[in-house]
Amino acid sequence: MTTNIPPRPFSVLVALSGGVDSAVVAHLLKFKGSNVSSDYMRTWQNDDGFGECPWREDLESARVIAKFLDIPFTGVSMIEKYRYMQEITDYSMLY
Repeated sequence: MTTNIPPRPFSVLVALSGGVDSAVVAHLLKFKGSNVSSDYMRTWQNDDGFGECPWREDLESARVIAKFLDIPFTGVSMIEKYRYMQEITDYSMLY
């Protein structure tokens, strides 16, 4: 398998979702010698009862993946920023 990853090591932050795709990316980057850190960004809060967001399970999966890959892990809440962006989008749709 060929990849377009630069030959020299570099530092990179991978947004771990708790799923396979981001886990594989983190693994490949580390395997190629990069300095990999990981982050889980919570972007959804189910206040209205519409749909489900299994963020707790996703966060735990991301944490387990980071531990398995032996890479630093942090979690960040982006809920307020996403709400603000939604307000702007909603307003702009009116005009």
